[in-house]
Amino acid sequence: QGYDSWAAANAPTTGSDPSADEDRDGVLNGIEFVVGGTISTNDFGRLPTISQDGTNMIFRFERAQQSIDPLTVATIEVGTDLATWPEVYPVPGEATVGPPVTVQKDTSPGFDTVSLSLPMAPDFRKFARLRVEVGE
Repeated sequence: QGYDSWAAANAPTTGSDPSADEDRDGVLNGIEFVVGGTISTNDFGRLPTISQDGTNMIFRFERAQQSIDPLTVATIEVGTDLATWPEVYPVPGEATVGPPVTVQKDTSPGFDTVSLSLPMAPDFRKFARLRVEVGE
């Protein structure tokens, strides 16, 4: 189980490098592992989405439950430009109700829904990204 098992099936030539893109679909191996991607599908549509709900920014993605292990750390990073990411929010493995990170378990078979809700104020704009680190 875990990243190594996923990589053996889905990234046979680049699996040792979570920052590689085995199937060249624009989604890095480590991210594909967390969002439930496979080598046989274009996983760009599985990437997190950002929307605005009233005065809040909402960052949301589906997490594959198989990616929950002590060696895989998923965090959501937020900043007001694309160069610095000063705010870091860990994604817990268990169900939790924000603020600011909410994890809803079993929203579809084998997946949880993860969302981050932050007020836009006082910033004019916010950016967010999913960061995945896979340990050995």
